[in-house]
Amino acid sequence: MKPNRKFIILFGVDIACDVMCVCSIARHVQKHMRLIAVVESLDNGKPVRESRDADVQIVVRHLYHHAGWAQLADTEMADWKPIGLWTSL
Repeated sequence: MKPNRKFIILFGVDIACDVMCVCSIARHVQKHMRLIAVVESLDNGKPVRESRDADVQIVVRHLYHHAGWAQLADTEMADWKPIGLWTSL
């Protein structure tokens, strides 16, 4: 994968490294799903089963989704122009 040079010049990082980091976070969330579900349940009062089967799975899918977009940024969105900044947590 060829990195986006404008992004590297602007931020000094490689997109491939970001993709690996986001995927690594998603794998760790999957690995520790039970613990994260228990902590989530203690925080918001939901049953552990609901947090494990719904909330944590959504987090994992969300992380993989954004890692996929970052990976495709050079090929699929090469002619796109940035229009602003957005974040998602």
